Amino acid sequence: MRVSKALRGCALATLLAMPACSDLGSFRLRASDLEIGPNPAVPGDQMVASLIVLVAPVQRHTVVLTINGTEHRRVTSSEAPPIPYIITLGDAADMISAYGTGTHTARVEVHAEEANESASTRSVSFELRDAAP
Repeated sequence: MRVSKALRGCALATLLAMPACSDLGSFRLRASDLEIGPNPAVPGDQMVASLIVLVAPVQRHTVVLTINGTEHRRVTSSEAPPIPYIITLGDAADMISAYGTGTHTARVEVHAEEANESASTRSVSFELRDAAP
């Protein structure tokens, strides 16, 4: 899945808008712009979730992707999150095996351990379809 130039530009603008020195003592945590693709997906499609994750200053954090309210993937890191943050979901056939065909809802929560804070994306819908006849 190609991530749009607008999404990358938005992420860069967000980072550049952060004050360099005046807010050294404050903590910032953000999770936004979640997209699941391809959407709709059929068996054989390699699915990914892309979003913007901001943890500043960088500290140990956990990114949790839920589908239909059930945890699907959890990633913990002490590194600065990449922009965009990509979570590989795998083949749509495996997603269909786990969740069935139809419309599903995904959401991401980010937990910052030292700051004891969390942020989440808005829920987004995506569709899983059987292969075309």
